[in-house]
Amino acid sequence: MNEICLTQNHHIFQILYQYLQKHGMNIGNSQMTKLFELFIQTYESTYQRKEIRISQLNSKIFQITQDLNNYQNNIERQYSVIKNIKNKREKLHFDLDFKESHLHQIEISINQIKTYPSITQNICDLKEGIRICRERYLLLKEENEEFNKIQTSLTQQKQQLKNRYKFVLDQIQTNLKFYDEFKENSINLNQRLIKQLKTVIELFQLNQKRTINQKYTNIDKNTIDIDDTSILFINLI
Repeated sequence: MNEICLTQNHHIFQILYQYLQKHGMNIGNSQMTKLFELFIQTYESTYQRKEIRISQLNSKIFQITQDLNNYQNNIERQYSVIKNIKNKREKLHFDLDFKESHLHQIEISINQIKTYPSITQNICDLKEGIRICRERYLLLKEENEEFNKIQTSLTQQKQQLKNRYKFVLDQIQTNLKFYDEFKENSINLNQRLIKQLKTVIELFQLNQKRTINQKYTNIDKNTIDIDDTSILFINLI
C-alpha cells in the first residue's frame, strides 16, 4: 500500500476505524478485514489518480511560468537598451538638424560674399566641410531609421509576450479552479464512501442477525455472502 497515500488519508482511515469500534465490529474478523481492505484499496486508487494528475499539472504550470519569466526579463533588458540608444540617437538627430540648418545659413552667407583671391581657398575648404557634414548626417539618419525598425519589432515581441503571459495566467486560473473542484470532490467522495461503508456494515450486521435467527434452519437460503456484499460495495462506489 502506498505509504504517502496512507499518510495523506490517515484522517479518513481513523474515522472508519472509530466507526467500526463504535458499532462493536471486530477488525480482526476475516470477513470484516477483507471488506475494510477492499474499501481502502478502492479509495486509495481513486484519490491517487487525481493526486497524480494535479501534481503533473502543477509541475507543468511551474515550468511554463519559469520559462516565461526568463523570456520576459530578457526582452525587458533588450527593450531598455534599445530605448536608451533610441533616446541618444533622437538627441543626435535633433542636434544634426540644428547644425544642418546652421550650415545652410553659413553656405548662404558664403555665396553672398564676393570672391577674393585671399579667401577663395578657405571658402572651398569650408564647402568641403559642409559636404562631409551632410553625408555624415544622412548616414546617421539612415542608421536611426534602422534602429526605429528594430525598436518597433521589439515592441511587437513584447506585446506578443504579454499576450502569451496572459494566456498562461488564464490557464493557471483554470487549473486552480480545477484544483479547488478536486478538493471539493474529494470531500464529497470521503462523505460518500463513509456513507457507503455504513450501508455495507449495516448489511453485514443484518446478515449476522439473520444467521443467528436461522441457526437451526437452512443458513444458505437467506444469508448475504461476503462476496455479494463486496460486489454491492463496488457498485456503490
